[in-house]
Amino acid sequence: ELSIYPNPSKGDVTIEFELYKKATVKIALSNVYGATLATEVLSLDATKNSVQLKDLYPNLQAGVYFVQLEQNGSTITKKIVITD
Repeated sequence: ELSIYPNPSKGDVTIEFELYKKATVKIALSNVYGATLATEVLSLDATKNSVQLKDLYPNLQAGVYFVQLEQNGSTITKKIVITD
């Protein structure tokens, strides 16, 4: 499961997910037009993991974005709203 909080946010967003075994995870941030703004590939342990959105993309403007988490061929996408 993928949790993103707080949502909406002023930009200080935590992306949290749990892995049941060590895995490589791809996290991508895109805008409403489908353009990928940032991508990060992480090798993570089997535990609850969290990533700060500002570490992935530090200069987010107010708007609607999508966070995509891909692992072992499965993809989860969640919408986030950044406010001023």
